[in-house]
Amino acid sequence: MAIVMPVLMLCWGYAIWGFIKTGRLNDEIKYLDQMEYAKLLTNASTKD
Repeated sequence: MAIVMPVLMLCWGYAIWGFIKTGRLNDEIKYLDQMEYAKLLTNASTKD
């Protein structure tokens, strides 16, 4: 039991960290997509 509990807590911590990191990556990808879209709109409006 003394070995199992720390290993379980380590696994839970790693899983929670992974979920948080994945969420941040998704937010960053959405932001970069929005920036790219805004750049495309700016370039399209300057060509006219």
